[in-house]
Amino acid sequence: MAADLRRYGRRAAASVRPLAVRPLLRRARAPALALVVVAAAICLSWSSATGPVLTALVPLPHAAVRAQSALATMQTAYYLAPVQAYAAAPGAGQPGNLWSDSWALAALEDVAALPGGSVYLPQVRAAADGLQAYWDAAAQPPAYGPVAHAGPGIVKYYDDNAWAGLDLVAAYRLTGDATYLRRAMAVMRYAETGWDPSGGGLWWSDQHQYRSTATNAATAELAAQLYRTTGDRADLAWAERIYAWERRNLVTPAGRVEDGVPGGDAQWTYNYGSVIAAGVSLYHATGRRSYLVDAESVADYALRHLRQPGGAWLPPASFDGVLADGILALWRVDRQPALAAALTRNANLAWSAARGGAGLFGDDFNGPPPGSGAPLLADTGAVRALAAAAAMASGGTPPSPSA
Repeated sequence: MAADLRRYGRRAAASVRPLAVRPLLRRARAPALALVVVAAAICLSWSSATGPVLTALVPLPHAAVRAQSALATMQTAYYLAPVQAYAAAPGAGQPGNLWSDSWALAALEDVAALPGGSVYLPQVRAAADGLQAYWDAAAQPPAYGPVAHAGPGIVKYYDDNAWAGLDLVAAYRLTGDATYLRRAMAVMRYAETGWDPSGGGLWWSDQHQYRSTATNAATAELAAQLYRTTGDRADLAWAERIYAWERRNLVTPAGRVEDGVPGGDAQWTYNYGSVIAAGVSLYHATGRRSYLVDAESVADYALRHLRQPGGAWLPPASFDGVLADGILALWRVDRQPALAAALTRNANLAWSAARGGAGLFGDDFNGPPPGSGAPLLADTGAVRALAAAAAMASGGTPPSPSA
């Protein structure tokens, strides 16, 4: 737990003055409906720092309008167009770290995957290209570093790279640009060097001191996603090998997920979301129902034990966004009402209790709203939860693995 708490605190970073995103408006099918959507977005997207921000608007149910509105405010408050990266807090003086940047890109991609989301693809391309500022091409093997333009010798984190790799696979599926797929494949080659040959499992960092669920589950998901996209059976072998170690060492038969070894039994929602997503991805990759059963047991444990009074998931909200994505992936397969209810409840709580007057979100879906220094990571969690609820409400399917 101490290691993960240090990790959570370590990654606050600064950025420059937020820039407004150029408004984009798609013509609605009916003028009256277009006026309703525009008026709703103006009300929902108002930011005290920059005024109303209209992002690409399409006639959608209120859940999708909420997700679009939250994304518009996030882009305005944190995105730094000149450097194609995100600040860690509004008004900060430089890009944040890779962790926060990649999760902001994940939130953007989640909204872009909603019906009508193709209007966000230029923003997806820009933010995905911006990840390259973190790429250390001189390292052996090359990998993403935790901060932009860090130079040689900086400690690298295997979980950070897994998150970036998943973003790049999503960018490929959304845009069809094979550049992103090649970059994700390079991330996987780096991940393979993190395997502990003596005890198994992937290390958290290249200092080889801790083997975490976040690293192993996210990398197993990445490997499974790559296999589904390219058909490379070496990736499937890695996905199954990593996932099997995770299940043996960090997941109990009842579905309780520990943080890592040695001695990390902290209960974080993003660990549950990562294991669920890995299980679902392997189910899609292999057709074996055992992976789906695993994901269902972990989700059931999370919904019963990782909740506050009223049903909000345990904070931090940034971690809850990863759980929301995992719950959505599982719901798309088994359509369990309990999953839908939990996802809808948490999205509604985030919107009603954690959203501040500037349209940014606090770090607990139960509230309170944030102050003026709202952290980007908290905002990404809310956007992802809102996007997941909107995707569920639409009943749509995710982008194809072979876009």
